[in-house]
Amino acid sequence: MTDTDRTFTWREKNKVFYTHVISDGTTGFEWAEQYKERDGEHALSVLRNLEFKPTSGILTPIAILPGHLFEDDSRIIEQILVEARCRGLTMLNAEATCLIQRNFSNKDVSSMGLEWIVAMHTPINDFCDNPCLLGAYWCADTKGLGACFAGDERKFSRCFGFAFDATQVQA
Repeated sequence: MTDTDRTFTWREKNKVFYTHVISDGTTGFEWAEQYKERDGEHALSVLRNLEFKPTSGILTPIAILPGHLFEDDSRIIEQILVEARCRGLTMLNAEATCLIQRNFSNKDVSSMGLEWIVAMHTPINDFCDNPCLLGAYWCADTKGLGACFAGDERKFSRCFGFAFDATQVQA
């Protein structure tokens, strides 16, 4: 899907971005096959982990909290999760990262002021046994997936957005 022929939509409300994804049953191994030419082994190993659980036909409303909502020292997983809970947001399935990455264009993400969107899901271990969150990135004309270390000390940049399940939120 190119930027010119897609029909994906998103909107902003109160400095939070909202969209949705629909799962299509693509397995982690199938996603890894699609990304193997451009993404690192850490992300690919997360996709190939048996903890990556695909679903099919599930519509999930998504809220993306942009990094600029947080002070630099507060842009850590613990604080991001606290903010999400206060807003009634919950954790996503890891497959949402792939669906977001496939559907968002470089132009979409740039207009949000972001370069990365990390799906906040239960961490999945990479091949080094590090707990990771999958993140989608858009840099220049390149887009792909990365594995973001999910340790307590991880500080994210302002160019990151954090995606949550917004099923319980009326946006």
